[in-house]
Amino acid sequence: MDTREKPSQTERIFEHFDNQGVQYLIKKLDVGDYMSFSNIKCAIDRKQSIREYAANMGADHARFKREMIRANENGIKLILLIEDDKIKSIEDVKKWWNPNSMFHQRFMTGEMLYKGMNTQIERYGVEFHFCKKEETGYRIVELLKENGG
Repeated sequence: MDTREKPSQTERIFEHFDNQGVQYLIKKLDVGDYMSFSNIKCAIDRKQSIREYAANMGADHARFKREMIRANENGIKLILLIEDDKIKSIEDVKKWWNPNSMFHQRFMTGEMLYKGMNTQIERYGVEFHFCKKEETGYRIVELLKENGG
């Protein structure tokens, strides 16, 4: 797990890891937030909400794009795991309403995010998965196992 993950969020994830007997090490990762020792060619970047992803696509876009490029250039499959109770697929993102958009047009809409996601899939091979917060630790382990970890 990356050192920059928020401790308030990791407590529940560590509990899931412990329940599954998963050993973990906290260190700075060049790409993503979670990676398996047995497959360093797959990384999971956890987003605590669709709003966090929208912020990455807006104000933080340059940094976020560099991370996707870095993963792609190093042959690392980047999986974005977005925690959200209502969104279960990329198609659901189209219907997402950003509460910030009522204050200013520069904020991302669901349709804009949907288009951006499809571009990221095509250009960088990024995968998107969605889960509820209470499932995150289990989904991280599951996704890493599915991808050779």
